[in-house]
Amino acid sequence: MSGLPGAMRVERERVLLVEGADEVNFVVALMGRHFDGAAAAAVQVIPVGGRTRFRERLRAVTMAAERRERALHSTNRDKSFAHAWLASCRDPVARVGEAARQGAWNFDHPAFAPLVRFVQRLVTVNP
Repeated sequence: MSGLPGAMRVERERVLLVEGADEVNFVVALMGRHFDGAAAAAVQVIPVGGRTRFRERLRAVTMAAERRERALHSTNRDKSFAHAWLASCRDPVARVGEAARQGAWNFDHPAFAPLVRFVQRLVTVNP
């Protein structure tokens, strides 16, 4: 779609904007754990290139898709806690998304329930 960098082309009905590639890995791993392949494939996860670019990228995606989309991103404080926990693991991994892909996060834990519900609504919403 015009007005968007190549990596930000809207290709699906359901779009989730995240901060960067690490968050893409995290969300894809979470969806792979909780949803079948077809449901997870229905959602396009787009990195915006940094948390300060959400507004700019959201505006671009909204104009391109001609509708409003919601963005999900973490705060630096939350990421700091996640990095501290990962560093304490037996086989530490530096990035949250890489750790998710390697199975470091227990996506069945109640702490992930709100995120799972959010993604469930995104995956199952009727266009």
